Amino acid sequence: MSKNVIKEFHTSIACMIDLKCWKASCVIWGLLHLCFGEEYVRNYTTPGGKNFTAKNGECDVVLWCPWRLEETGIVTCSSHPQFSNSVKVLDLLIDDRIDKIEIYIRCYDAIFYFASGKILRIFSDHLKSSKNFSNWEFTNVMDECFFLGCEDAIKKECFSGAPCNETTIPNKINEQTALIKGEEKFYKDMNFIKKHRLNAILGFVCVKIDILSDEELLLSLENTDPETRASSRLLISHCAWRFGIDDAFLCSSDSTNSIQQNGLKIIRNDFIVDLLNKNHENDIEVKFSSGATLRIFNLLNDFPLSFI
Repeated sequence: MSKNVIKEFHTSIACMIDLKCWKASCVIWGLLHLCFGEEYVRNYTTPGGKNFTAKNGECDVVLWCPWRLEETGIVTCSSHPQFSNSVKVLDLLIDDRIDKIEIYIRCYDAIFYFASGKILRIFSDHLKSSKNFSNWEFTNVMDECFFLGCEDAIKKECFSGAPCNETTIPNKINEQTALIKGEEKFYKDMNFIKKHRLNAILGFVCVKIDILSDEELLLSLENTDPETRASSRLLISHCAWRFGIDDAFLCSSDSTNSIQQNGLKIIRNDFIVDLLNKNHENDIEVKFSSGATLRIFNLLNDFPLSFI
């Protein structure tokens, strides 16, 4: 059954290719609802017994987690509150078609490529220890809804009344589906690292972590070399983030403050051994000597790391 559900999801979402978007809206800012393909009117009944109708597409996507819309490398809109008055930017997706989809295992991060050149990136920060179950949802024309997350699980429900087993299953790479990828690749661009002075903190130890808000972390760093002793404070801001060690995620920007504090304490007195990036997108991976990794998903055009 597990393999069947995974295959159903892969097959269903592949059907989005070449479908036209006719709705792109944020009912609550940060929650993005996209409808593709033919428009259908469906009847629903609430748990309280009330009937209502709603317009849906052949394929619907609802994003509960951080997302970013780009064009030619520029962030035109994202789930960040700064864009709450820029909802009209989403209208530019209307009548645009899906050209390609990439979905990555481990939290089901995803990238939707549109025919116009626009790119929608999805960053899953809802973990098992977070406040929410799904990162994003995909519903097909048969009213089969797939909930993506936490981490690498899929939950399937049917809303049409047709028989459907509800199940939560771990993800496996489906070799038959080109849309499903491994981890997104980060790499080290020395010009990028030098431009932002990030090479200056390689080898520094993190002596203190302050959580200023869900999307702001302050790392107090010190150089342990007695001949070149120095200190620095690195502010990580206007971004979503995910933190883990080896194959386990410990906390994220969606976790409660107590879970964040408990997870991030691992890198206290730990050394920064590498900084990787994805070039113009300004997404960063900070690697520590313990094997811990802090992945940063930028929500604005500004660089997410700054020295204060």
